[in-house]
Amino acid sequence: MPDMRRLTLCLAAAALAPLALTSAAPARAQAAPAEERLAHISVTTMGPSGPAVVLIPGLASPRAVWDGVAADLARTHRVHLVQVNGFGGDAPGDNAKPGMLAGIAADLDRYIAEHKIDRPAIIGHSMGGLLAMMMGARYPAATGRVMVVDALPF
Repeated sequence: MPDMRRLTLCLAAAALAPLALTSAAPARAQAAPAEERLAHISVTTMGPSGPAVVLIPGLASPRAVWDGVAADLARTHRVHLVQVNGFGGDAPGDNAKPGMLAGIAADLDRYIAEHKIDRPAIIGHSMGGLLAMMMGARYPAATGRVMVVDALPF
């Protein structure tokens, strides 16, 4: 019986060892990107002043779903990460009222105009894809290329 306890203890220690090694690594301090809040969305930016890309997440998703893609794009592009108010832990604000999608599209148009972004590529997933198509249809002067990932037709 003592051999069984020793084996269990050794297995538990072996399973927990990688956790101890990774948690001991020092954390690198990174400044969080500034967040701009509008009535229906918030936007953070990253990357150099290259070609602009707007990333819009899907229904109930935070902007963090784009983290891997955004980091790669930010090497050569100026990335604008959108989060819809009410998703990802944010308070819904004006999105609790009727006309949410139209309001989000209008906020995106306003954001693009105020920041003088020249026809950014807009990439959206699911509901974000619907919003990307809405931008192209309703605000063509503010919209460059559109990429839709897993969305229903507009």
